[in-house]
Formats: sequence, C-alpha cells, structure tokens
Amino acid sequence: MRSLVLYAGVAALLAVCHGCSTGRDFIATFLPNYYTKNQRLQLVLTARESEAKVLIEVGSLKFSKGLTLSPGETRWVSVPPGAQLQQPHNPPHSAVHISSTANISVVAFNRQPYTSDGAVITPTDQLGVEYRVFTPAGGPLEKQLAVVNGNSPNKVTFRPTQNVQAKGLGLWNGGRETIIALKPYQTFLVQSHSTLTGMQIKSQKPMAVFSGHRCYGSPCDHLYKQLPPVSQLGTEYMVPPGMKSPAQSWVSIVTTEDNTEVSVDNGKVTAKSKLKKAGEAISEWVTPNQPLLVTGNKKLLLVFLSTNKPHDTIMLVLRSSDRLASAWSLETVDKMSSTAVILSELEGRDSVKVCMKSSCSSPMWSKHQAGAKWVWAKMGLGKEQNHVTVDGDSGMVVYVYGGEHREGYATAGVCSEALPPVAPPLDPCDGVSCREKEVCAKGSCVHVSTATCHALGDPHYKTFDGRRFDFQGTCTYIMTTVAKADKDLTPFTVTTKNDHRGNRRVSFVRTVVVNVYDMNVIISRHRGRVQVNGELVNLPVSLSGGRVSVKQRGQYAVLTTDFGLTVRYNWNMRLYISVPSSYYKHLGGLCGNYNGDGRDDLPIPGGVSSVLKMISSWKVKDVDPFCRDTCGGKCPYCSEKQKHHYLGPKLCGLLNKQDGPFSVCHKTINPEMYSANCVYDVCTNQGARHILCDNLKSYSEDCMSEGVKINPLWREIANCPLSCPAGSHYEACGSACPTSCTDRDTEQTCKSPCVEGCFCNKGRVLSGDRCIPQSSCGCQQKGRYYPQGSVFWADDKCGSKCHCDAKSGKIICKPVGCKPNERCSLKGGVRDCYPLSSATCQGTGDPHYKTFDGRRYGFQGTCIYVLSQTVHSPLPDLLPYQALVQNENRGRNRAVAYTKSVSLTVHNFTISMNSDSPGKVLVNSRSVNLPYTALEGKLSLFRQGSFCFVQTNFGLTLKFNWRSHVSLTVPSTYAGSVEGLCGDYNGKAGDDLQKPDRSPAKGPTDFGNSFKVGGDVGCTSECPGGKCPVCEPTLAIRYQQKDSCGIIANKAGPFRDCHAKFDHTEYLNDCVFDLCAYKGHITALCNSLTSYLVVCQAASAVVENWRTQQFCPLSCGANSHYEACAVPCPQTCDGFGPAEGCDVEAPCGEGCVCDDGFLLSDDQCVAVAECGCQYNEQYYRSEQVFYGADCGSRCVCLEGQVKCDDSFTCSANEKCSLESGVFSCVPKTTGSCSVFGSCSVRTLDGKSYPLWGECGFLLSEVEEKAGVISGFSLSIQQSTSKGGQVYRSVTLTAYSYEITMRPGVVWEVLIEDIRTNLPLSLADGKIEVHQGGSSIVIKTDFGLHLTYDTLAGVVLTLPSTYGGVLRGLCGDFNGDPSDDFVLAGQTGEPSVGDFIAAWTSKEVPCEPGCKGPTCTETGGSENPKTKHCDIIKSPKGPLAGCHAAVPPLPYFEACVR
Repeated sequence: MRSLVLYAGVAALLAVCHGCSTGRDFIATFLPNYYTKNQRLQLVLTARESEAKVLIEVGSLKFSKGLTLSPGETRWVSVPPGAQLQQPHNPPHSAVHISSTANISVVAFNRQPYTSDGAVITPTDQLGVEYRVFTPAGGPLEKQLAVVNGNSPNKVTFRPTQNVQAKGLGLWNGGRETIIALKPYQTFLVQSHSTLTGMQIKSQKPMAVFSGHRCYGSPCDHLYKQLPPVSQLGTEYMVPPGMKSPAQSWVSIVTTEDNTEVSVDNGKVTAKSKLKKAGEAISEWVTPNQPLLVTGNKKLLLVFLSTNKPHDTIMLVLRSSDRLASAWSLETVDKMSSTAVILSELEGRDSVKVCMKSSCSSPMWSKHQAGAKWVWAKMGLGKEQNHVTVDGDSGMVVYVYGGEHREGYATAGVCSEALPPVAPPLDPCDGVSCREKEVCAKGSCVHVSTATCHALGDPHYKTFDGRRFDFQGTCTYIMTTVAKADKDLTPFTVTTKNDHRGNRRVSFVRTVVVNVYDMNVIISRHRGRVQVNGELVNLPVSLSGGRVSVKQRGQYAVLTTDFGLTVRYNWNMRLYISVPSSYYKHLGGLCGNYNGDGRDDLPIPGGVSSVLKMISSWKVKDVDPFCRDTCGGKCPYCSEKQKHHYLGPKLCGLLNKQDGPFSVCHKTINPEMYSANCVYDVCTNQGARHILCDNLKSYSEDCMSEGVKINPLWREIANCPLSCPAGSHYEACGSACPTSCTDRDTEQTCKSPCVEGCFCNKGRVLSGDRCIPQSSCGCQQKGRYYPQGSVFWADDKCGSKCHCDAKSGKIICKPVGCKPNERCSLKGGVRDCYPLSSATCQGTGDPHYKTFDGRRYGFQGTCIYVLSQTVHSPLPDLLPYQALVQNENRGRNRAVAYTKSVSLTVHNFTISMNSDSPGKVLVNSRSVNLPYTALEGKLSLFRQGSFCFVQTNFGLTLKFNWRSHVSLTVPSTYAGSVEGLCGDYNGKAGDDLQKPDRSPAKGPTDFGNSFKVGGDVGCTSECPGGKCPVCEPTLAIRYQQKDSCGIIANKAGPFRDCHAKFDHTEYLNDCVFDLCAYKGHITALCNSLTSYLVVCQAASAVVENWRTQQFCPLSCGANSHYEACAVPCPQTCDGFGPAEGCDVEAPCGEGCVCDDGFLLSDDQCVAVAECGCQYNEQYYRSEQVFYGADCGSRCVCLEGQVKCDDSFTCSANEKCSLESGVFSCVPKTTGSCSVFGSCSVRTLDGKSYPLWGECGFLLSEVEEKAGVISGFSLSIQQSTSKGGQVYRSVTLTAYSYEITMRPGVVWEVLIEDIRTNLPLSLADGKIEVHQGGSSIVIKTDFGLHLTYDTLAGVVLTLPSTYGGVLRGLCGDFNGDPSDDFVLAGQTGEPSVGDFIAAWTSKEVPCEPGCKGPTCTETGGSENPKTKHCDIIKSPKGPLAGCHAAVPPLPYFEACVR
C-alpha cells in the first residue's frame, strides 16, 4: 500500500475496562518491510477526553520525543528507521515505548512505496501472557512475528505446532518448547518461510505480540497487525461479507485448546469441524453479501483476508461478538475508495448514524442469514480523507477497508464507548477445596505436577521422592498403590514380578501388572501385546470407556489413565511409573509414600536390612515356589579392578566422557547414577554386551525425553548396533507416536519428544510390533485391534466366533459354540474352547507301551511305526497330526529294542529327533536351536529336564529324551479319532489292539506290524526266531529285590510318595523285564527307574534323590549340575526367561540345571555375556555360523548381533549342501594319502612311490589362515627292525596340541610327551581321539581324519578345501598327480629322490636307503608272497567292489614288497 489509514477517535471513559484501545502506556515495534528505501516509521497519536502530554522513547537508539495533544487532537510522529527489527535478538530498550498523562490511542505505520501497513497498538494494561499466532500462508518472503517485553525481566516460551526453520535461530521442532529470556523493553523477532500459525507463546509477565508477513500476495503488500491475547478472544464471531469479484475473501480460524468444535454458518449450511489439537487452523471462503457466523465450544482466533482485487491484499484481526461498542470512529485515506462495514445487533439498529463533515446518514441494513439477532450494512465513504463516526444505541463492530490500483488498506475501527460489561459468571472454583499439590480449574481440582518412580536394570529403584536403593528379590511386589483412600482419588495398584537372568544373585523386572477401574492389565513377555483381564490383546487398546489406554511408543508399552497415571515398560528391564500430584501423601509401595521426603522411604537406619524390612510390607502372594527376597548371602560384588575396567571410555565410562556423545545431556541429567548402575549391571553379568547397551540406551532415552538429542555415534563406539526387523529402518530421532493401523494421523498430532529406534519404512505402518503395508491393516472393534486373518471370540462364553476379513477389512462373526467335551476358558491369555481332559500314551524301556486308554503291552519291532495319527472324523475342525517312532536293537541284543527316533508332523511342520544326535532337533529337515517357536506360538519346542517338549496350541504335547522314553499327550477332542500304537482313545482299553482296518490283531507283534510305515534295511517287527523274550522266574525274583527294581515298590524308598498317586506294579514289571533282557545290566535298571521317576513327578509326587556317584549317576555338561527337583522352565538365552509355551506352574522334574550365572543356550549352559542372537524368529548360539538358502549369504552371531555377508559364495573347492538340516559350504570331495606296507606312499592326488630310509619325514602341513582354513602338521618317524619289519610313529600337531602315536601302543597317545589314555577330547571338542578296533583314529572339526594301525600304516584324509595349499610327501592336493614331485623354485627335472630329501627332517638322525631283506626284489607268479597278495587285485575276490573307487595295483605292489 502506498497510502495509509488514519485512526482518530474520541475517548471513552470505559475504554480500558471493556477493550477499547485507549490507555496511558504502550509498547510497540516494527516488523521488517520489503523495501528499505524511503522508509517512514510513524505513530498516529490521538488524545481522548483531555489534554495529554506524551513521551515517545526508543532507548537503544537514544531516541526521545515529547509533545502535548489537545482533547481530540490527532498528530503524526516519525520515529528513527532503526526502530524496525532486523535480527532475532535485539538489545534491551529496543521497543518503542509511548507514555502519556491522559488516555490516548496509538496506531503504528510502516510506510514504504507499494508496501505499507498499520496496526492498532494495545495499551500495556490490556496485554496478556498467552497468545496464539497467525501468519498468512504462502508467499516467497518470510512469515514474521515479534515479541515486545515490558518494564521487567521476563521468560517467554515458544511452542510451534510443527517444525519451523527459524531464520538465524535454527530448527524449532514441532511440539518442543524454546525458552527465551528477555530484559526490560527488549524485542525478539522470528522469521521463517514455514508457517507460524498455531504457535503458542506464553510468558511469566505480560507482553505484546505482533505478526504478519514481510510482503504477501501478488503484487505483494506488507502485512502488520498486533495480536490480541487469548484472554481477549471469544467463542462467537461475526465475519464481514466478502468483497466483490474478482476479489477472493476468506477467514482463517485458529484454535486455542485441544478438542475444539467449530461451526461455520452461512445462513444456508452449517459446516462443523472438530479440531483435536490446540493451534490447528482451518479456512472458510467468504462470499460477497453473505457474512458468516462462527462459533466454537472454546476460544478462537479469527483473521479475515482478501486479495482485495483489483487492489492490494488486506488482513483484519476480528473482534468477538462479546466485545461490542456503541460508538466508533474511523479514518479514511485520501485517494482511496473507502467502505465501512458495520455488523450490528438487530435491536437498536435504527438509531445508528454514520457522520462525516457534519453530515449524517443511516445505513441500509441487510438481514444476517446466519443469525436472527444480527444485521449488517456497507456504506461507501468516498475517496477523501475524512474523520468518520458511527454512533447508536446498539452493540456494533466496525471495520473499514479501501484501495486503489496497487493500493489497499483495512483496519478495525477504534471504539470510543464500549457497552456495559456483562456480569461475569460465578467463579466455578468458589468454595472448592483441593488437596495439597492441587489447584482448582473450571470447578475441578487438578494436579500441578507429576512424580516418577523407576526400576531399571538389575534392578535399581528410585522412589517418587528420589530415594535410591537396589534390591534383588525375584518374587511379586507392589510398586505403588493407594494406601490412603480418598473418595475423589481413583484407586489403583501397580505390581511387578521379578526374575533372574541365570545369575540368581541379581534380578530384573519380568512382569508388570496394573489394576485400575476393575481392569487387570499385564505387560509381560509378549512384545506388542498385553493381557487384559487374562486375555491377550494386540496394541493399541482402549479400555473402560476410554479411561484407560495402552499403546506402543517406541520400545515401550505405555499405559495411561484419564486421571494422570502413566506406566511405561519396555518388555525387558526398564519400568517407569508417573503419578499426578493429586496422590501426594496417599501412596505406598516400593516407590515410597510420595510425601516429598525421601528419607522415610526406607526404615531407619538404612542398608540391606532396612530394604528387606520395607520389602516385606509390600510383598504379595506368588505362585512361584522358587522365588526369594534375598541373594542368599551371596550378593553380587565387583572388585575395584573390575569397576575401573567397566568405567572405560568405550564401556560405561562413555556416559561420563566430557567430549563424548552423551556430554550434551550432562547439564540436563547428571550421568553419575546411570554410570554407577551400568558398572554394577555389566559387572554382575560378566561383561554382557547387551547389558551395557541397555544401560547406555536408558540414559539416552531419558535425555531425549527431556528434549536433548543424543548423537547416535554412541552405538558405534560401544559396539551396540541396533538391528531393525523387516520393513523398518533405524532413526536416531523419530516420532514418539509412529503411524499405526489404528491411528494414521498420530505423527502429525504428536507432542512428545522424538525417540531413537526402528521405524516403519515409507508406505508401511505399525500393526502390533510389525511394520506392514497400509493395505494389510486389520480391523478394530470395541477399542481393540485385530490383524488381518486373526480369529477370536466375540464374547467370554465362546458363543460367537469372528475373524478379520482381509478382503473387506471388516470383522465377520458367526454363531458357534464349544463341543460337548470342551469348555470356554482362558489359557496363556488366549480365549478358546479347550478340552475338558487329555490322555497320555507313552513308550518306555525296551519298549513298553501304554495306550491313551491305559492298555499296556510290549512290542520289539525295529522299523518305523505310527505312534499315533488322526483318522477320518466327523469333526472337520480337528487339526491332523502324525507321530512316528523308529525302534532299534541295543547293541548285539536282538531280542529287545528301544525308541531310537521320533517325529511329529503337525501344522505343516515336521519335527524330528534321533538318539544318534542327542540334544539336536530338526524342523522341516533343518537343524534348529532350542527354544523354537513358529506360527506366532501355535508351535513351540523347548527343553525341560532331559526332555525335548513339542507343544501345540490345541493341547497336543510330544516328549522325547533322545534315549528310550517317548510320550504323547492329546486332548479329549481327539477321542475316537486317532489310531496307531497308542490306540484309538475311545475309553475302552480292551479294543486298543485294533489294526488300521479295525480288525483285532492277533497280538502285540501283529498289531505293531500293522502300523509299520517304513524302516531301514533288515528291520523287523518279529521277535528273533518268532520267540519273544521272557524272564525266568528265578531272575524275576532276584530283580525285584530292593537293591534292584524293588526300589520302585519299597515303601520306605525314595519313590514311596508315588504309591498313593497310581499303581506302581506295571512299572515294576517293566523294570524286571528289561533287566532280564539285558542280563541285569545297570543301564537297563537306570532307564527303568528314570521312566518311573518321570511319571511320578508328573503326578506331583515328591521323589527323594535316588542317584549317587556309584548308582545311576547323571552326567551333566559344563557349567551345569544335577537337581532331583529342578524348575520346570529354566532360564534361556532366548529372551532371558522361560521358553515360550513352557508351563511355569508345572511340577518340578529331575535334570541338569545351569549353574548360577549361566543360561541355557540351546543345549549348553553359558554365561549371560556368551548368549547368542535372535534372527528371523530363530535363536543362534554365540559364534554360530549359518548360511542362507543355497548358501547365498553367510551369517555369524557375535556379541548378541547377527552380521551377514550377502555377497558370500562357497569357495572353488566347496559346494553348498543341506546336511543335518543345515545349509553349509562343504568340500566337494575328499582325498587320502597313505603310507603303507614296507616302504610305499600314495599322495593325495593318487601318485605312488617308495619311501626308504630310517628317517623323520613331513607328510603334510599347512599354516593356518584365519577364517579360511585351520593349520596342522603331520610327520612320521620310520624305522626297520633286523627282521625287516617297518615301524612308524606318527605325530600330529593341531590347535597347539602335539599328539604322538607309537608302534605297538593301543588305547594311549602322548600329549606333549605325557601319556594319556583314550578316548580323548581336546580343544573344546575340536579334536577327538579314540581307539577304533586295532587302530587309533583322530578326527578334527575341520575335516581331517587320521587312522594309524599302531604299526606302520597311516591314512590321512582331508577335505577338498585344502586343495592346492599343502606341502609334504603327501603332495599339494591340486588334482594333478604329475606335479607332485615339483618343488617350489625348482628349475630342473623333478625326481622322487630330491622330493623325499626336501621333506626329510633335519632335526633327527637319518639313514637313507633301504634296509633289511625287503630290499631284495622278488617277483614272479611262483613267489608265495605273490600268491598271498593276489587277493587284492583279483576281479572275483572279496575286494573287487572297491576297485572302481581305489585302484588296487599300488597296494598289490606294496604287498609284494
């Protein structure tokens, strides 16, 4: 605008009281304009009812000007150009300060060619401490706002609704607060190309806020207005009608509070909107001659804008309809076509007069279509500059706008007489008495702060009042509860169940339980899910009519209530509980009493005894019989040396490092507590890397929750990489409210600080804890979320079954109920129809079968048989299964057999176990580590004592101990629908021996044979000679004695408690039978007693320890020991808790138990620091190498993280093979080198030559190449007796061990010259040495196989991975025998003599050449030696079958020699 609006008016006595902009003290500033040339900064001052002496000051410019105004006089005053702001931070006293002895009005103008605007200045006594900002959207130049401080120091808080890149100030994150301290009369400028609309500005003391645009529109115009404080906003506005075409007009509406409902009425249609968040804005078009009525349930800021074409853009800040006045004044601008807009109440409209130059006229009123009590009018005011008054008896709001070519202006009028104020409503807080640490707001008591208690790590507690203590109990404890009831306080209780991680001296939070509003919410092992009143549900979930919600925020489950309770647990080891201050002095529990005094949170005098005394008050009943409150007198201790080590700069000391990645947070959160906790936790867990990473993560999270960004470099320094699951990626600062299937807009409305973690890739959203395509989202019903395809019951009676339909995205239900032999109940958090009972079939010993219906029989078949399988059933929803067993004879005893292998096919999975590989399990032919789960828990495999359990979600359980005991349990729903060695489960034991065609079998052998489905060559279902074994009466009596099988029946023996549980007679008979069959062998007795023990303990009988070091000892592996009554579900490295599916309430059982400080890693007990990795829902042992399908990748588990090489390929000498269920690179071939006969050598490539001399020779060696091949060295010492007999001693060096084998010595080797008996295991099993017949055999883990006949014969077998890298008499193994005699660097013709000499030892005496009678060449068919050796090469001899694989001639010649 090149012309200006002049405001003038008369004083009103009530102006100050009722919002007219008149007063005696003002503060102002000028926003940066587009141009800087010909700039004029001006103030328009108008005296009101009396003479006014006015002082204008800009202290920072040392500007001061005084003047006197007569009553009603208006004067324009210029101020220096330096008063216009140019930078964010400006010096104190940079504000324009206007003071007066009487009431005046002030209008400020920033005038430049083509871009000018003005603003009515609000007196300081009408300023506020809270504002909402509006800036016009769009335009190439900056949106602007400025804060002007008053006469005392102040702190101003800015909170944008979205990210703002502020010029000279950097990035202001949406939802984050920025605090600026201002000195007296200091100004602060914010400029940004991002919108500033919706930003909240709050201060300790009143301030002035200006906003606008440097130059807006096309052609652009400077926009500059002072914003009213929130306290002066209203809930109802009359919006002026829009301007005539081609101008476009609109109104922008900005909310000041959350959940604001807005109605926009144009007289024909009412548009309603609900804006969830404070600071949100919407816009509505305003058409000519049709004003709007805008209402809200909460205060609104309204701004009117118009392109004002053909003139320049204008902007008006509107007044609410509760701030009317009956007298107004306007000033029109010379050469501008001006129009007054009057919005008036219907009553009193006829009294309104518009006067200028002593001429008055009445407006032509139009009915307001949107409000019956309103009318409006427009009046042309001409092109001359005039002082215009608008007076009447009605309440009005008056605006004026005008323009010319590339000119435009608009302003509200200045009221000169406000209407009498409406009597303020009664204060709803009058008479309301609140508790300590509460205030009254809108008639209700609300809390003023919150307090947080936490349990972190192993575990370190901090109470609401800040008291810290450590406590290692593993029972269930109340963290906090309402100990002092109050009718206005909602009761709640938070309890935790602690557990240990292998080390029984330390514990951590395993389960969190929140009881509130009659809801029981359990947050435990199931990431992404919680239990609600016992039922497992997906997150997020809304409960109790929205009063309780549980959502996933980053790594945490976050429970919130409508009264301010917040519980955060990361499903692992970090728990935070925040309570509102309304509960001050009303709580109890491990979190303390919340009375502001941390000293009384523990009883005096403190220490361990005080903690235990306090704990006893808050311990609740626990079903865990193994839990305890103390560390058993062995509380963890870390030496000073250990503490110093773990405080290293790449370990816990990284938290304290002054120039480290956490240093930016030190001033906000002191790291000392965190580093001390870190040292304690890492030390007590033997340096476990994941414990270190969890502690560093804990400090990082707390810092980021305070708004401090942490450099993710800490993960690299501390070796704490974060692996993200499929469909997600890592972000150092991502949204704390990620987009999910249930809330697509949560990221836009999130006010929480950013968090570090894994976030869904573009196009994917969270469904539970997985990232899926948006199109794959599930369904919602009654506040709960169900993934696509999920099936659930709609009620707690199992009367309606529903599923989330993938095609329609809707929930489809149908009426259905449980079967007669089922009942509706909850198990493991899942509601379903569960069988009323179950039955167990078992095969034990040699083998004795007991069917589902209780029939017992013996069957000695050695083939593969159906143990049990489903048959055609009238019940179509029965899941099919098939369990197979294979039996095998024991040693040379062909009369009896035992269970060798077991397999179960169910859910399209086949699980196999074989006694040849004890402890190993195959799933679909692939080896897996235990525990193992599939199909989201529908199938789970785990160890329990000596058994592997295979458990399904429908109640089928298979147990096998890899020796001779197999049992199968099926639910009653399968009654009458199965067949096999276990019978038909129809409740009739008498018909169990029915063949598949339902005909009765002639006996157990006929019955067993009918279910034969395969077997090895030579297997049989018949007893040898058709006669099955029987026990002679005398032997039966002998084996029933108390020192044998009679232990079972001994009323004073270790099994006496079993006698009351069931009849032991059959087990006694089985034991006697087995001992008879094995002629009293102790192994048979131990197996029988073990089988009886298993049944006893399953019946919850107490069995005393019956094993001793001399009687049936049970050998346990490293870091483990035997327990007669061990916990049913041992701690595992997979999740550091019991295996999925394992029943922690099951009876105890005997078995090997990990020592304190160790966890189960598959079948080994390892320290926490040596636990493996979770990858693709499978557990891998530490340092375990595994390959992808077809060996397309090679992965290794190191320090809890899997690292993969996706470009891996097998070497040239290897091939990819699936062996023992595992893909791996294996040698393509093997090669053998042998030294045999008197003096013969055959190389790895098949070249033969004689070896003469009493010397030491190097047969083969290679140096180790890390990660490629293992090194070894093999040498012989050759000697000849006087009779011509050749002898050779052999020495192998591998893994730093020197193993020597000597002629004539069996069952013994020398290890570093020390005699050692066989068998022998070295280098943690990497070298195995045993006696094999008359030979000694050595095997290594890298494929070397060495056989020595303890005389002169040596055979070395190596895999093809050693091809081309070897040296020695065995050759280089490159596949070419012609170059075997070639030596490195040799130039002449190779010779066998030179070759042998090169590999002859120089360290021992050597006599080359042939010695003894074997040197005499003899031959001819008449030679008797020839006749004896002919058997080797005879085409019809016993060795003829080997000729194709190994040429016989070299061996024949050696035999002759």
